[in-house]
Formats: sequence, structure tokens, C-alpha cells
Amino acid sequence: MSTTKTAKKRYTHAEWIAEAERRFGKDAMNWAFICPICKHITKVRDWKQAKAPEGGVAFNCVGRYLHECRVAFGGEGPGPCNYTGGGLFPMNPIEVEIEGKIRPTFDFAPETYITNNPSEMSAAALEAGATEEEVTLG
Repeated sequence: MSTTKTAKKRYTHAEWIAEAERRFGKDAMNWAFICPICKHITKVRDWKQAKAPEGGVAFNCVGRYLHECRVAFGGEGPGPCNYTGGGLFPMNPIEVEIEGKIRPTFDFAPETYITNNPSEMSAAALEAGATEEEVTLG
């Protein structure tokens, strides 16, 4: 019996930051990532608005921090979902080496996402408890 394991892309922390800045600019709130399960694209700003802890950004789907989301495995409909990179099935495709430790991370969203899509999470962020001011920042 043979199993095939998909190779994960690995970055040093400095390389990962440089790639994010190249794609989305220096403002980390605009960096966007794609959930490996539901394919929902989320900006760092959206995780913050949903009150996700720093460690949840690009590690868990933003749906984990909202009142309503779809189930990650077997759920139907669009994301966000309740996927966590720390669960039974770790599917985060990127590994970032930070101070000698590997952090599984979501892949970057397509480079065109930031210019073509203002934050789509505004309504969900408000529902999660963000203020109008927080939603309209940036």
C-alpha cells in the first residue's frame, strides 16, 4: 500500500513576510489567505474584526470566530467554515519556520484579490461583535 503525501511549501519567517508584502503591500491588515477546506478568502483585518486570537490568523478559518458558519468537513454551501489547522486533519498547505518551529499556515490568496475585493466580511464582523468603526477601518 502506498500513500502519496502532498509536499508543503516552506518559507522562513522573513521570506513569508516578504512574499506577503510583495503580493498585498506592507499593511498586514490587507494580507489575504485562503482556507484550504472551504476556499473562503479572508484578510487579516477580517480575523481581527471577528475577534480571533493572533494565533488563529491564517491557521483557522475565520468561520470559527463567527456566530454562523458551515461545517468544514461534509458541510455544504460557501464558507467560511469551522476548520482549524490544529485538528485531526491538518491541511494547511504552507509551513513557516519561526524561531526554529514550524507553523502550518493557509496559502496566500490570489494577488488580485486585494485590489478587486474590498472587505466582504463587514456584515459578518458586525454580527461577531465588531464596531462600525472597526469594520470601516482601512
